[in-house]
Amino acid sequence: MAVHERAARAAHEVTVAAPAEAVHRLLADLDNWPWIFQPFVHVELLGTEGDFERIGMWTTTGDEVVHWVALRRVDDAGLRIDFRPESPAAPLETMRRTWVVEPLSERKCTVRLLHHYTLTGDDPAAREATARVIDTVAEGETAAVRAAAEMSSDAAELLLTVTDAVDIAAPEEAVYRALYDVRAWPGILSHVARATPLQDADGLQLVEIDTVETSGGLLAMRTARVGRPPRTLAYKQLVLPPIGRSHHVRWHLAPAPGGTRVTSEQTVVIDREGIEGMLGRGKSTADATAFVRRELSAKVRLLLDGVKEHLETR
Repeated sequence: MAVHERAARAAHEVTVAAPAEAVHRLLADLDNWPWIFQPFVHVELLGTEGDFERIGMWTTTGDEVVHWVALRRVDDAGLRIDFRPESPAAPLETMRRTWVVEPLSERKCTVRLLHHYTLTGDDPAAREATARVIDTVAEGETAAVRAAAEMSSDAAELLLTVTDAVDIAAPEEAVYRALYDVRAWPGILSHVARATPLQDADGLQLVEIDTVETSGGLLAMRTARVGRPPRTLAYKQLVLPPIGRSHHVRWHLAPAPGGTRVTSEQTVVIDREGIEGMLGRGKSTADATAFVRRELSAKVRLLLDGVKEHLETR
């Protein structure tokens, strides 16, 4: 059977109303990727390989969380980031992607996403479908970078981080297990009515969770989660209220006197258009920020305090 190969190049670009150096820094900082790009749940540096960094990437694809590794090289002077998947998935034989930021003025730049790739296989329809997906994803990514950069430049108050910490008198391993094992949550957390993993293998989880609100009603959540034992869990809310554009969370575990400290970092992007629809007419960004900080802190403390009580009294 003949195996055909197709080499292709693609370029997508967008004009961004933000300084070029700031846009490059935004892209170069891996911690930003989960709130910039919708599919990303967790990103972390795994090590180096020659001039490249090995980057672990956990993303949502359809109804599952997947893990893959990319090799990345950052050129700060040239405002350029080169990267490629370590093991491309068929029908991709090779793939190289490059972000290039070019200044147009002190407050404006062009962002280009360049692709060089090779597709193999004996099914031309599959090769063409993959090429279309690459183009569609690239268009979405350049649009996401523009939205994130312009918000960071002109409306930074819409991006906020909510941090809470709880000390638990239990070993790290026990704390990690309790936080990771969502199947057990309805039995140990009084506000969790249901927790159903749709995917749960190799630290990858897609979970539906129903929680009891103070009003007595149920709040249904759909969450993508990544477990990195023994000290990191990350998750992303896939169903958001009108006030939210993105909600990403990292839990970090560290030794503490007598046990373990859990630090929760919640990164939220507020949707300005949804503020009045959720909070009422006349409500401002400051009102939304205060509301989000109060609600998210209360909810994570309810969960972490519940785990603390369970582990310290059992």
